[in-house]
Amino acid sequence: MNPRSVLKLKPFLLGVLAIAALTVVALGVTGLTMSDNHKSSIPRNRNQTSLPRGTREPLGSHPTGGEPGEIDWTQPFVDTNKVSGVAAAATVAGFAPVVPQALGSPAAVAVHGSYRPQAVGLVFNTPAFGRFIVLEDRAQPNEQEFLENLAATCHPQTGCEGSWTMISLKNGIRALLIANPDVSNGVLWVENGLSFDAFGPSDTFSVADAEAVAGELVVAGAS
Repeated sequence: MNPRSVLKLKPFLLGVLAIAALTVVALGVTGLTMSDNHKSSIPRNRNQTSLPRGTREPLGSHPTGGEPGEIDWTQPFVDTNKVSGVAAAATVAGFAPVVPQALGSPAAVAVHGSYRPQAVGLVFNTPAFGRFIVLEDRAQPNEQEFLENLAATCHPQTGCEGSWTMISLKNGIRALLIANPDVSNGVLWVENGLSFDAFGPSDTFSVADAEAVAGELVVAGAS
């Protein structure tokens, strides 16, 4: 099971966080992530009535809608609806996305076409970090606990791929680092009521790159 597939799952009742990762394994999810894309990807399908919260991609699918095992790094969501820019995305999503000046302008901006709750997907292609994606949406209650639980329970014995560990970002924020050398590297965290997921292909987007991008987002989000 790819790491991001698990992250895309956010239970309706956070009281079952302890078994969230095992639930994903039982369902045979591939995906963020992505069979990742979340690895996320955000491994975490939140649009299933059985495993809730909302949506980044449906279980067993990829954020890009490509063939199984393939990731289209130009498509943040399975139901990608590209918009004209960050301002347009803010209008649709109902919150102002964080876009650090240090990262430059996104190559593409998208929102969900049909899934809810809404989210914003930013596609970057920079000289320093190459191509990567940033997903932003409103954080759910106890989302920090959700991330901490994934770090504690996700390991090879429970069907998770790669390493899942908590790290410290700027301003004392604790974040979940998912490193999978075969798929993607990324960091997930919560700041000022928003949930962030920054990830890219592991062959060009290193763990250090993921941490650096997350750091820029944290600084911008605090300003």
